[in-house]
Amino acid sequence: QGAFWLQAVLYLLGFVALLRLELPAGVNTERRSLRWEVLEGLKFIHGHQAVRSFFVLLSSSTVFMMAPWIVLGPQLAREQAGATASQTTLMFALLGVGQFVTSLFIMRFNQLLVRKGLWFMCGLCWGSGVQILLGQSTSIAMMSLFLFMWGVGGGLYMNLNQTLIQNNTPREVMGRVMAIHSLLMSGLAPAGALAVGFLARQIDSAPLMFSLCGAAMMISTLYFLVAKPHLRPMS
Repeated sequence: QGAFWLQAVLYLLGFVALLRLELPAGVNTERRSLRWEVLEGLKFIHGHQAVRSFFVLLSSSTVFMMAPWIVLGPQLAREQAGATASQTTLMFALLGVGQFVTSLFIMRFNQLLVRKGLWFMCGLCWGSGVQILLGQSTSIAMMSLFLFMWGVGGGLYMNLNQTLIQNNTPREVMGRVMAIHSLLMSGLAPAGALAVGFLARQIDSAPLMFSLCGAAMMISTLYFLVAKPHLRPMS
């Protein structure tokens, strides 16, 4: 309960800090309906081959990686690794440590990431492979190692997914496209978690379901890597 109160206080402090944020003047000063704004964003996404494919790939990652982790992650830690609540917290922190390490690497060697689209898909291949192994963890040490490795791939995902969209979207429609991106992620994650939880109950195996989702993500990423070459040179 104390952790939730701490999180609420931190969110409140962040909100207060944002109140003083000054945004630059918008490019489009004409007020239009919400429906028109959404349709304009969708029209751009549909008409841009690379961005359209990238959104489909992001949707796959939300359903096959984020959703299973939301609904099955704590269960795997408790039932498969035998971790207590405090041990689970420490293990999950390793996920963030892996992301932090990758973020530092990207900050230092960003100039080497020329074909960011290719790096992004390689990160997804790494992450989906680790996810398959993570689902079969049988000890705290094993799960901790795989969580750190998963975080290393997750760092590429976190740092590059919005960068690739923003760098390939004109300023005129940037806000609409990023809003659709946020709605897509926040909407698909809980819906996917509901579906994954239902299927895990049907097959009566959370570890198998988690690994199957990782395999599905691997297949999806390899398909885009091979069949959608226009994604690789995105930067």
